[in-house]
Amino acid sequence: MDCWSLGIIIYLMLGRHLPFDSQDDKEIGRKTIYQEISFNHSVWQNVSAAGKDLISKLLTKDRTQRMKIDQVLEHAWILGNDQNIKMLRRKSTDMGDRVMQFVAYSNTNMARI
Repeated sequence: MDCWSLGIIIYLMLGRHLPFDSQDDKEIGRKTIYQEISFNHSVWQNVSAAGKDLISKLLTKDRTQRMKIDQVLEHAWILGNDQNIKMLRRKSTDMGDRVMQFVAYSNTNMARI
């Protein structure tokens, strides 16, 4: 699964504007292909380094280098530093237990489980 669109959505939600924006469709296309992601606007001062890292990895131009969904779910911005959740996710995947996977991926707080 390609996660480019997820990167665009997260960028828009956190930055309150599109990463490759213009009034001209051709310019949007050019920016999408050639322009690097920028976090220069003042709104990005309130976004964590982990959030910016996730966006950068999702909006990598080379799709073979772009972050995959399983990597997104393990990223520090999504998962935090909770090793127990990480362990539960790996265990549920290894066991093929769909119920445990649902619980592990729908919660990011072990105190709730």
